[in-house]
Amino acid sequence: MRWRGKPPPISVPPSSSPVSASPPSVLLRILAVLMIMTTSTVAATTMRRQVAAFTRVPASRKHHFSNGSPAPPTSILQSLFFCPPRRALCSAPSGATTTIPPKPAAAMKHSRESLQDLQRIADFFPGTIKDNSTAFFHAPQAYATVPEALTAALHIPLDRAVKLHEVGAVYIHRQMKFRRTRFIENFPPISVKEGDLFRVYLFPRRFPECVTDYSSRVVWEDEDVMIVDKPPGCPCSLHVSNALEALDVVASASLGVPLIRMNRLDVVTTGLVPLAKTAQGATRFWEEIRRDRVGKKYKALLTGPVPVGVLEHYMPGKIIHRRPAPRAISRQPLKGWKVCQTRVLSCTPVSFSDLDVAALLDAPSFSSSTSSALYEVEAELMTGRTHQLRAVFAAEGSPIWQDTMYSPLTSFLLNDEDDPAIESIYPLCVEPTATTGIALQCAGLTFWGKTIEAGRPWWRKKVAKLEGVME
Repeated sequence: MRWRGKPPPISVPPSSSPVSASPPSVLLRILAVLMIMTTSTVAATTMRRQVAAFTRVPASRKHHFSNGSPAPPTSILQSLFFCPPRRALCSAPSGATTTIPPKPAAAMKHSRESLQDLQRIADFFPGTIKDNSTAFFHAPQAYATVPEALTAALHIPLDRAVKLHEVGAVYIHRQMKFRRTRFIENFPPISVKEGDLFRVYLFPRRFPECVTDYSSRVVWEDEDVMIVDKPPGCPCSLHVSNALEALDVVASASLGVPLIRMNRLDVVTTGLVPLAKTAQGATRFWEEIRRDRVGKKYKALLTGPVPVGVLEHYMPGKIIHRRPAPRAISRQPLKGWKVCQTRVLSCTPVSFSDLDVAALLDAPSFSSSTSSALYEVEAELMTGRTHQLRAVFAAEGSPIWQDTMYSPLTSFLLNDEDDPAIESIYPLCVEPTATTGIALQCAGLTFWGKTIEAGRPWWRKKVAKLEGVME
């Protein structure tokens, strides 16, 4: 039916609630405004907390711009996920120069410790191969210092609690994550509150080979970068239970110069490692790494020959079977695996008469039935995967000398992640225990148009004959 003229008005029954008569769009607008206000308040609070936390981290881990002020988050989105990275120097604005401001007197204690101080603290604990026994507890009450809280909660002597704190084996849950109490004790002075959550590694892992005089291990240096020859058994990164026996910490204490680690090698590998003396040097070197302009050449002593040329394999892009090492390897591109390319430059046989006596005495697998010759190879990494050379040479049937981690995987190629055979091999893979490490050396380092060469590898040096007569 059609109406002629103006239609009659439509009567709406009265409602008891005035809000129910509002259009739905008005309610949605009100909810949107409330959500924006809440989000802005939370973001602003998070930004203030993160900036305040950033200003309290140790000066050795701060990154400042040329005006000396830290780089806080610049937007609400950044504030929600802001965490000062170790490599924040690489993200400096164009045209800005980076500098490391002088540390306060309280903060210089960590970097000014001498070799004797480091050794005195670390030698308090016996050497353990691997014991990650961990204790978690909540502080039953407030304490003035961390060692007092450890003594009360774990019932250990005060001197042991002090050493656990000094070696870096104690963590406290602050600012949404566990942090070493050793690194935050002066920013600000830490006091334990009732209910604070602690994580303590009761038996810190030791790396005694790391504590040595590095004045004779400096291979090359300029005003920004220093290249040192890393000894075997020395980690380049801080261990979770030991913050003292690491390459940059000990080298800084030995040479009296604050150093920044820019690259790393395996604990059992020897050779060239770059350390930055200034923030500008670290920025330039990391930029070279980002542009893929840093080249490395390795020397290794193998138990058999490998083909010269490019070797292509595939390695998992993530940890499988809950084991970070050893790394499985395959010739087939499996789902989620990454390509692994190695260029073998040369492979020459080496007689045992040309080897250091330590290579014979330290090798648990050495016997009279061993082949009369080993093979020394030179190789370059075309891709940088974890344990790439160790896994590739073992998969080719010629594991690295003294590498007990990958020797059980000789000629083993994994074609399926669910293959049960790998589970039976894992128990045979143990960490190398030889004092000389494995026969793998970073022999050459190319950057900034320069090529730095290391000395002869340790297995080539002749010390003494087996009969004890010096040569």
